[in-house]
Amino acid sequence: MWSVLSQSSNDYELLVIDDGSTDHTGAIAGNMAEKNSSISIVRIPHSGAGAARNEGVRRARGKYVIFLGADDYWTNPGLLEYLREKLHHREVDVVMSQMDKYTENEKLLKKYRKGPFPSDKEFYRLKEVYEALVSDGQVLASSCNKCVRRSLLEDAHIAFQEGGFAEDIDWVLQLFSHVETDYWVCIDSDDWLADDAVDIIYRAIRYSESKNINISDFVGLDAEPDGKICGGRFPQVRTASLMDLEFRYKHQGDIKAVYRTAASAPFLPMPDIPFWFRYRQCMHYVSSWLFAVKQHRSDLRAPFFIGGMLLAFLPGVLLHLYIIFRNRRDHK
Repeated sequence: MWSVLSQSSNDYELLVIDDGSTDHTGAIAGNMAEKNSSISIVRIPHSGAGAARNEGVRRARGKYVIFLGADDYWTNPGLLEYLREKLHHREVDVVMSQMDKYTENEKLLKKYRKGPFPSDKEFYRLKEVYEALVSDGQVLASSCNKCVRRSLLEDAHIAFQEGGFAEDIDWVLQLFSHVETDYWVCIDSDDWLADDAVDIIYRAIRYSESKNINISDFVGLDAEPDGKICGGRFPQVRTASLMDLEFRYKHQGDIKAVYRTAASAPFLPMPDIPFWFRYRQCMHYVSSWLFAVKQHRSDLRAPFFIGGMLLAFLPGVLLHLYIIFRNRRDHK
């Protein structure tokens, strides 16, 4: 908060979301709000970072939003003035800034700095520079180094996961899923990519395109940090469909798929899938839908109105309750 108040520009709205703090945050912020009309304090029950940020977006009135956690601060007093100057009369979705990571003892862990871009343009479409950004570590699974157009978050229903950990990872994936990209991959909040994973993916993409190999996605094996494969290895074949891996080759274990957008979209409703497999997916859909409703996505279509969902609705509710119970148990 202090790094915002020290900005050279006072053209901002500072929302302090006090989610049941047990220190003097509420009192300090309340006193400041009485003296500064730019500050508003919102008190909510203790709900975690995800819920606090979602509440901030709902309350915000500015065109752009920036998220600062209790352990985040700005070192540049001219940051807001610079952003206001650059974004004036421009419809930019996301601005990403450089950042450094420190320990609680103020020991520098890592500096995140972008390399040179392919031209001297001031603004880029994401797909023009995505590979360079990833290689330089700029597409971080963090919200604090991103200034985002508020209407994008609202129109696309981009929200933080609530009641858990690693909420930034899911949020960043949602954010970048709304820009044009040729390939995409979904990483769960409790998973991570190896340091060289992106380079390997790009090499595979370039190889397949140079050989005109018509594929819809690449798949990789999940592994433990020590390199131990989670499940079995792939069959000795060059290409196979995901259903072949599941039913023909009986592959056991988790995989990650990097999808080619243009090729995979027409085939998402895959044929010849056994009923039990569809039924299991319906259960997961019901459970996920219930979590989405809790994130105030009330415009989502209720799954039990879709053919086949009625049979899976009750088991899906039970799965939903089990996940909540397990998360609470694990977080104690």
